[in-house]
Amino acid sequence: MARFFQIAREEIQRYGGIVEKFIGDAVMAMFGVPVVHEDDAERAARSAASIPTRVGAEAVIENLPQVHIGSAPEKLSPIRGLLRRASPLSH
Repeated sequence: MARFFQIAREEIQRYGGIVEKFIGDAVMAMFGVPVVHEDDAERAARSAASIPTRVGAEAVIENLPQVHIGSAPEKLSPIRGLLRRASPLSH
């Protein structure tokens, strides 16, 4: 896990974010703090996409088992779809 956290921190920082905290095996990061950028959402998405790519590449190089890494947007997308359909304001 230490290597995962190191990679996550490096990738988050590479895109201008900061690690808020590690929670178990999860990472909470913030973008736009202390300086707001117009593309902070894109930076966050790119960071989230780069972490599993880099972890997977290192696993192949070091002959380690592959792992699945998910992100909150990935896990919340079915919920957002349900909320959009249920919301009278979404029309």
